[in-house]
Amino acid sequence: MLRKTLDIILGKDLAQKVYGTVPTFTANQQYNRLERQLIDHEAAIGARILGPTPAGRQRQFFCMDSHTWIWHETWRDEKGKAHAQHVQYDVRHDSILKRVNGGSPRRVTGQELRNFDYAVSRYYQEVASEVYGRTVTA
Repeated sequence: MLRKTLDIILGKDLAQKVYGTVPTFTANQQYNRLERQLIDHEAAIGARILGPTPAGRQRQFFCMDSHTWIWHETWRDEKGKAHAQHVQYDVRHDSILKRVNGGSPRRVTGQELRNFDYAVSRYYQEVASEVYGRTVTA
């Protein structure tokens, strides 16, 4: 498509000289780019579900695969030092395990489990609606 556009705008002779600089992507590269764009879009929606993001912070919350959820935040402190927190939730058939910054897993229970359940339900509803144009009921 881009080559046809260049042919029209530049004319075929000049466009052929430019073709060598036009990147081409394999189907796998295109799929990977699209997948990354979808994850980024879903992660932005997920970030909103967790509440207001404090000024100066970047937040993501998304479903990585059928059993892994990621909550990632980055920020700079008052001295300008960069910080990051990476929380991974592994959903098992009998429990949910949480790892913070690659540490040891611990079981999610009580109010934290209820909060996680609520966030996941809202995530599915909002992502289905905003990204995929579908309605999901909890």
